[in-house]
Amino acid sequence: MGFHHVAFASRDTQATHRFYTEAMGFELVKTNTGKTPAGGWAKHFFYDTGGGSLIAFWEIHDDAQVKPDWSSDISGGCGLPPWVNHLAFEAHTEEQYQAALVRWNDNGQDVAESPRSPSPRPTKRRPPKISRTRSPSSRPSRRCRCIGRAASPTPGAS
Repeated sequence: MGFHHVAFASRDTQATHRFYTEAMGFELVKTNTGKTPAGGWAKHFFYDTGGGSLIAFWEIHDDAQVKPDWSSDISGGCGLPPWVNHLAFEAHTEEQYQAALVRWNDNGQDVAESPRSPSPRPTKRRPPKISRTRSPSSRPSRRCRCIGRAASPTPGAS
């Protein structure tokens, strides 16, 4: 069974939107806004990643259960190295992968090519996977790798 969507909290909706539409080439397909259980409000927005799956983000406001200094750094928040928790996307063709490289470079992303990993599924020739190594609002630098480690798929990671 595949997944419908995976969701993450975002500290910077504009940076998240810019990265996933401009650098990744995903389309924003749905946005919901509503009250949270603790009296605040939230926006839940979804991007089509292709293949019938979505990636979604939460923008949370005025919620008593959310600490003002929260971090979207999933691995760091768990006391783990940045490469442990990550999100990887797959280019299905070499042309799709090359187009992604151009988009990343055009959007100021540093791209480091890594060797292709062995596929868990048998295929003839498999294009590389695409992983974020830093959130879109991380400083001092932003990086993308075709096979790599990701500190956080969302902005605001430490």
